[in-house]
This record gives sequence, structure tokens and C-alpha cells, in this order.
Amino acid sequence: SSILKLMQFHRFKRFDRTFEKVIVVEEALRDYYKGNWGKFLWLLFLSVLAEAYEMIEVWLIAHFMGVDLTFSQTFIARSLPCLAYLVPIPGALGVFEGSLAVVFALLGVNINAFVFAMIRRVRDLINVFIGLSHISGSGVGAVKKYLSKKWGGKSFKKRRFKLLG
Repeated sequence: SSILKLMQFHRFKRFDRTFEKVIVVEEALRDYYKGNWGKFLWLLFLSVLAEAYEMIEVWLIAHFMGVDLTFSQTFIARSLPCLAYLVPIPGALGVFEGSLAVVFALLGVNINAFVFAMIRRVRDLINVFIGLSHISGSGVGAVKKYLSKKWGGKSFKKRRFKLLG
């Protein structure tokens, strides 16, 4: 909210309602984390760990493509293309690849940005399939458990047909 106050967005009627919502969310987060410093530090640690994993991944992909990146090149190649996700195109299709090509060109790194991006997207797909397989195994059981509690212990199979028609 301090950045929004500095830019004085609250003066515009269009942003007035959004500004109020941002203030409410920030106050709720501030109040929650005041009493839960341990959780805040744990989440901060996990966030740094996830970013370190992403940087190692970028370095490994470039290494296997025959290019050894320095730490600063790896950091820039990891962080700047992520701004492509701010563009309102689903999945930043094409924008992510283009931003990687620009970053590698500016860094003077001779690497095929399209192949680099496709390797990262395949990794994302693998992660999605792992998540979907986990949900299909444990998520269906959780839904059955919830519905059986909601219907007072009656069997899900007996009520399933009433749900569908």
C-alpha cells in the first residue's frame, strides 16, 4: 500500500475500490504474521529454496546445452523472463520464449532460446501431471469423504446417480 500511496492511485475513482481491497488484504496479512513469526520465516525459507532450485535448473539446462553461465547470467536468465507472465496472454505463450531470446541476446550467450523454453515447459507439464495424478488418487477420496459426511454417512454410490440426473 505504501507504493500505491506514493503513486497516489487512491486519488482516481477507478482505483478507489481496488485500493480499499488492497489495504484490507495487507492489514489482514500484517495482523496474521505479527503473531506467527515462525511461519513467516519458514515460508521465507521455502521461497528462497524454490528460487534456488529454479536457478539451478536454469544453469543445468544451459550446461547440458553446452553453455556455462555465470551466477549473474543465471540470475538474469531466471528472473527477467518471468515478467512475461505479467502479459495478459494465457501461459505467456510466445512471450516467454521471446523474452528468453532477448535476455540471452543481451547477455551475449549463444543458446537456442526456443529449445531452452521448451525444456522448461515440458518440466512444467511433468509437474502438472504429477499433481493431477496425486489429486486423482487422494482428491477423489477427499470428495467422497466430504460428501458422505454431508449426507449423513450414506454411501456415495447410492447418491451418485441423483447427482448426475
